[in-house]
Amino acid sequence: MSFIAERIFNGAALAACVSAALTFGFPVQAEDAAHTIANKFAEDTASNEEHAKQKELQRTMAELKKKADEARARANAQRQAEETESRRLYEQELLERAREESEATRRAAAEEGAQAKARAEAQAKAKADEVARVAQEKAAREQKRAAEVEAARRAKEIAQAKARAEAEAKAKADEVARVAQEKAAREKKRAAEVEAARRAKEVAQAKARAETEAKAKADEVARVALEKATRETKRAAQAEADRRIREAARWAAEATAKEAEAELAAREPIHANHSSDREAQELAERLREARHKYSALGGPTVQSVPARAKPVTVTPAAIRMETKPSKPTARAEQHVTILLIMDVGKRGWRRLSKTADPMLCLHEHCFLSRGSDLPAEKLSRHAAFGPTVALVKRGVSCRSSPSCIFRDIDLETAEAILQPVDLRVLRHDRRETQLIRADKTCDLIRGELVCGHTVGTTDWRAWIVPESVAKRAGPAALEMALESGLEGLD
Repeated sequence: MSFIAERIFNGAALAACVSAALTFGFPVQAEDAAHTIANKFAEDTASNEEHAKQKELQRTMAELKKKADEARARANAQRQAEETESRRLYEQELLERAREESEATRRAAAEEGAQAKARAEAQAKAKADEVARVAQEKAAREQKRAAEVEAARRAKEIAQAKARAEAEAKAKADEVARVAQEKAAREKKRAAEVEAARRAKEVAQAKARAETEAKAKADEVARVALEKATRETKRAAQAEADRRIREAARWAAEATAKEAEAELAAREPIHANHSSDREAQELAERLREARHKYSALGGPTVQSVPARAKPVTVTPAAIRMETKPSKPTARAEQHVTILLIMDVGKRGWRRLSKTADPMLCLHEHCFLSRGSDLPAEKLSRHAAFGPTVALVKRGVSCRSSPSCIFRDIDLETAEAILQPVDLRVLRHDRRETQLIRADKTCDLIRGELVCGHTVGTTDWRAWIVPESVAKRAGPAALEMALESGLEGLD
């Protein structure tokens, strides 16, 4: 037992040494010594009693290790607390130092501001003194100049008085000479007037004779010219009437021929079934007569309809009604509907958008379209090129469209100068002007509006349709003509 107690005492002593080593910073060496002791006890124990001793020793060593860990943790916590306190003191010292530096900077700035204010006041006072000095010098100069001006004025008055006296003396002498000259001139003029009256009478008599002869010649020339113009006008009117008659007859003949062919083609199956030879012969005869009339009027040769052609429905009466030439009145020829197609602009946004905002200008007014069935809006040029039209109205019904219909435009005269305008925001695109008048060749042909003349320039074209023809055509025919491209017959 004494041996066991001695061993336990030795173990306790070693544990105390290990704990002391851990406390003073030698944890690794303490653990090694404890393991060495444990291994030594393990080697000495051979029996069950020795095994129990070993277990007791291990438990003791575990307790010692736990105490060593606690001591190490306390030491680390104390060291961290000391470091935190040291950092806090350092930061507090830095803060105090920054406050002192800020206060010093503020005082220096205040002193500098006071010095700057003093310098500014001194400069202002010096400037005010300089202004006062300059004003005094200027007043002195003006006073001196006024005195000089007064002296010059008095000298000038003296010189003028002297000059007036000299002029009055000279005027009296001139008056005496003038009276003498006028007397001599009146006598000379009286003699010249007598001579001139005699010559004027002779000239007037010769002029009257020449005017009488010239008037007689002019009357003869005017009569001859009037007769020639009358003959040419009648000839042109007759030629136009003949052309219209030929066209109407050609269209009617063509329609009659097509009607006959269609009726013949439609009845051929019936002929085959019912043997109606007499009706077939009558239709064939009508077809030959229509072909003969149509060819005589200058139309192309009409080919026969194939035997199995489908029947076609034709309304000759409607065709003949629509092919009647229009007879516009004198007022209608000054009121026109203008069908316009503009080329899109080649600058700015127009080059990409391919759009236009059309407006027409004639004389002192401009027009904005309100569609194909309403009269165009009439504006003065000042209002048309103002901001309201450019920013709000634009092209109204034709906004962003290069093609447009302007109804019931008053030309005011038989001929007028037309200028289309593409409305922009700042700088409008004014196109080239063109002299226009109502196109008398415009008419309805089979429900379609046709005009013989297309007016325009390189970047726009138009039809000038008499308003009476436009009313008969209606909005649909006007829009269809605009979509066709306005290709005239000339």
